[in-house]
Amino acid sequence: MYYHRPLIPQRMWDYEQIFYFPGCTHKTVTGAQHLLAFGPLVQAIPNSTHRVCSRFVPLYGATRELFLKRKDGLVYAGRYKMHSLLHLAPQVLDLPPYSSKNIAFITTPPIQPRGFPFHDQLCNMYKSGTLRVECVALQMVDYDEKIYRALKRVQMEIVPPKPTKMKKVWEGRI
Repeated sequence: MYYHRPLIPQRMWDYEQIFYFPGCTHKTVTGAQHLLAFGPLVQAIPNSTHRVCSRFVPLYGATRELFLKRKDGLVYAGRYKMHSLLHLAPQVLDLPPYSSKNIAFITTPPIQPRGFPFHDQLCNMYKSGTLRVECVALQMVDYDEKIYRALKRVQMEIVPPKPTKMKKVWEGRI
């Protein structure tokens, strides 16, 4: 993600200006402007002395540029404001199927301490509701077309678009 920062013009990017939650964002309907993001809630891990920290609590109310991970790179989604939903959904939420693996990955420290659950165990704890998940709302407040175009230009240089079927048919006729 961060190797793209110097390529987007007229910005001195730092961590404080960006939201990036790979694999943990979810659109409720196709084409929706607003998103949901899922992450670990502050809590103790059962049968362990370890605690899980929330990545969202320090960001409540913050407005930042949101970037989403896609199969061929990144996409600029817009400027979003984060809202806590704990008062609306304090209990366990049903996760999109792909989220528990990503949330378990976020929960796992780079160097796993003794007694810390394995990734598969964490996945099962999130799926079963043993470990709770926090859901936040990301409200779109603005969109910077310059950022979108610059990022798209850079990514097309890195990963050129694949030819379409019509283009192949047309080129075959020449």
